[in-house]
Amino acid sequence: MDMTPQCQAKSKQSEIQCGDFAVKNRRVCHIHGGKTPKHNTGAKTEEGKMRQKMASWKHGLQSKEAREEALKLKAFMKACKEEIQCFR
Repeated sequence: MDMTPQCQAKSKQSEIQCGDFAVKNRRVCHIHGGKTPKHNTGAKTEEGKMRQKMASWKHGLQSKEAREEALKLKAFMKACKEEIQCFR
């Protein structure tokens, strides 16, 4: 008889337990997250955090920083227009 534990994950709809074998020293199989690192805490350095943040960017035009920069530029342009209007 095989003593490999069975995956403890259950279906949300049918409440049936997964029939696959659990990964060694884990409660669930590889499909339900048994192969993920146990203590996955994410990036720690500023460089790593920036790389993680930029991983999903296509071009960066809609990033928080880009929007803030656009608002500053818009305010500057408005101030310039008002200054020019004063000299007319």
